[in-house]
Amino acid sequence: MRTLHGYLLRQVGGSLAVSVGVFTAVLLLANAMKEVVGLLVQGQVPLGVVLKAFGLLLPYVVTFALPMGLLTAVLLVFGRFSADQEYTAARAGGVSLVALVQPLLLVAVILSGMALWVNLQLAPVWKRQSKELIHGVITEFLRKQPGRLLAQKNHITELPGFEIHYETIEEEGEAGEVQLNGVTLHEFSGNRLVGLTQARRGVVEVDEAERVYRFHLFDVRIQTRELGGEPDGEGGVTGDSGWQTMHFEESADMTVPFPRLEESIRRPKNNELAFGTLLAGWRAKGRVWREPTSKGDQLVVQLDYGESGEGLPQAGTKLQLFRDGKHVGEVRATAERKDGRLSVEVLEGQPEAGDVARDVEKQVHLHGQVAFSFASVGFMLVGIPLGLRTQRRETSVGVAIALVLVMVYYSFSLLGRALADKPDLCPHLIVWVPAFLFQSLGAVMLWRANES
Repeated sequence: MRTLHGYLLRQVGGSLAVSVGVFTAVLLLANAMKEVVGLLVQGQVPLGVVLKAFGLLLPYVVTFALPMGLLTAVLLVFGRFSADQEYTAARAGGVSLVALVQPLLLVAVILSGMALWVNLQLAPVWKRQSKELIHGVITEFLRKQPGRLLAQKNHITELPGFEIHYETIEEEGEAGEVQLNGVTLHEFSGNRLVGLTQARRGVVEVDEAERVYRFHLFDVRIQTRELGGEPDGEGGVTGDSGWQTMHFEESADMTVPFPRLEESIRRPKNNELAFGTLLAGWRAKGRVWREPTSKGDQLVVQLDYGESGEGLPQAGTKLQLFRDGKHVGEVRATAERKDGRLSVEVLEGQPEAGDVARDVEKQVHLHGQVAFSFASVGFMLVGIPLGLRTQRRETSVGVAIALVLVMVYYSFSLLGRALADKPDLCPHLIVWVPAFLFQSLGAVMLWRANES
């Protein structure tokens, strides 16, 4: 028995190492290629920083590669074990399947425990450090060479209060100038669009002394509005009520500020928050302490988080409102906060004093991280009887089956997170469905294979 156990452990361990290595490399490149490699080519990020960022992303990528690699390894090993008649010989010697795979089941439990720690603590912290490392280098680069922000991409969202899009960029003209064609500028007040400027072409002067971009636009169409009501002044009104349109055939000038230090600070996503932060964010309860008030055409209400203000959500976070345990609306946090009170914009529903606001997205994400950590157990239980049944030696077959099962497993996590704004559907329980489904189905399949 020890010989068989040792043989299977060596076979699964070797295949696991290779599979996890391959999946990690593929996922790491896919995760970082879209943003890091492009910046490296443009000279914005040194090679050493890129390598360090890749290293910091490793734990995050391994959380996905480990269950995929384990399932692939189990399918390959037991497919060969059955195809080579080794399994038949073991059964003929009186060895049951359950007794044969006990060490492997123990390995799956240990891997799930390790994955739980990595998912909840190590991976989010290291991923956040990776993102902040790249973000810090880019921010410093653009501070020293602000004109490169316009040249690096044709859709720019890093400017406070503005978004800029252009169709093509020409060679730089005079020192510090950039020529653009098909220019569109969106101007925002908070999250509301208040201005839209479209120009056939424009010349942009980078004024580093004043820390602004000076746009000299030609053949211009400008639309503006005031959120508080109908704007005064001349001009034809088009589109929604309150919009005014002006045309300038020759030229019009606009000034757009560089990104400020406070605007360049990253707001970490949920998958960059460790267990303690996620739990505190979910436990935090903000109570509506007075009726909503109007701010322009937007309803605003204040939430009271107590004197300590513990668990105040960051700006832009969507919170769900509950009244007597029932979901009654949705609000979005703003940057306005003082003495444990937070101003939020009402997105849905009609808040009343005493309603409770909670960050359901953090609850769903936390449950999803824990549930996905137990994927190794489910995949081991399913993979053993499935590998014996397929009786295939080909690597491609095992990889294909593994990818399909992983996609099915992870789709429930995506579904749960997509339904985070509908707490009545219990999205935090949906993410647990694949864990129970695979473990239950795997246990039944293993028992039937043992009895057959």
